[in-house]
Amino acid sequence: MKKLISVLCLLPLLSFGQVKESWLKKPKEQWPQIALVNDVTYKNGNKYEDPTITYAASGFLLDTGKDTLAITAKHVIWVARNKASDKVYINAHLKTWKMYPKHNPKDSVIIDRLINEDQNEKLFDGPDNGVLQRDWLVFSTKYVSPNIQPVKLRENPVKVGDKVYLIGNPYRFDKTLTAEGYISKKAGNTLFVKFNDPALKTAFLGGASGSPALDENGRLIGIFSNGQLDVKTGERITYINSTAYLKKVLAGVKPLNVNKKQISTYVDSLIQAIGTTKAMNTFEKYIKTEKVHDTYELTYVNYNNLIRIGEKLAETKSTQEAVLYFEKLQKIYAENHLFIIALAKAYSANKQNQKAIDLLELNKDKVDPDVKEEVVNVLNEIKGKP
Repeated sequence: MKKLISVLCLLPLLSFGQVKESWLKKPKEQWPQIALVNDVTYKNGNKYEDPTITYAASGFLLDTGKDTLAITAKHVIWVARNKASDKVYINAHLKTWKMYPKHNPKDSVIIDRLINEDQNEKLFDGPDNGVLQRDWLVFSTKYVSPNIQPVKLRENPVKVGDKVYLIGNPYRFDKTLTAEGYISKKAGNTLFVKFNDPALKTAFLGGASGSPALDENGRLIGIFSNGQLDVKTGERITYINSTAYLKKVLAGVKPLNVNKKQISTYVDSLIQAIGTTKAMNTFEKYIKTEKVHDTYELTYVNYNNLIRIGEKLAETKSTQEAVLYFEKLQKIYAENHLFIIALAKAYSANKQNQKAIDLLELNKDKVDPDVKEEVVNVLNEIKGKP
């Protein structure tokens, strides 16, 4: 009976958590100001890495029930760059950080301090660094305009297929963008979102970093981190950091900024233990599980580390061993041009030039146009061999 009473007591709270924000019932054109832009200046005069931009990506406010916090993406510090520091360490160097609606600096938010500042967290754009795994800057605020609408946090997990609203300020859009889409995939703390508007399926949304991703009730489920072209479909894959890291910041969890391991460490140790064929079959199964995301970074992979393992196999074991390795790797990462090239080179080293040529011919028009020249150069090089 006590258990039943406890459950019944929780029901109002659970129901309340699902209440739709009243502004969502209005047409999108009448929604309140949610998405903001960042205006940053450091004491040493540093401002933006690119002098042609007038603001540094997007941001928004979070209502925690106790405080109103200002939030943007951590990698925005690459854009609003203090060249005197390569760490997520800005409080002592910051002159001003304001957020406001695009073209409307009158309705400003005045930043106080960066809550998740870390003198030991390197701000480096590379796959071994974990900044993009935890792409959140969380600030306390000195002043918040009453004309800006804070959002509230969703507590329960999202599901594949759930509706998503992205509200942000890409540089090439004159007005704030409100895009509707859905969660197409979940991978650890990364949500993959596809947009409903055909014009946005291939659009580059530079400047949208730091935009809030909201559920159908207007609750925060993540932050826009970045995107990547899917060479199979020609559409852009939108990466949303879930709120897992944000919740750790709010809870005061320490240590906060611990990098996940690169998957290459797992592959290398597995090959040493059970050999290439068994290792790669095990890896292919393991990488499809949810558990792998607890330890290893799979969204921002150091592909060069994986390639070096294959090159080492060719040197210490045999070129055939390297072929077996790269065949499996190319199957797992079918769209990745680096593994296509690596497999072709392994074929060529194993006296299988025609297989290398066939592989490159098959894929030269399927890869991202930006890297096609690299594939074609390798193709021509192998064709020129006797």
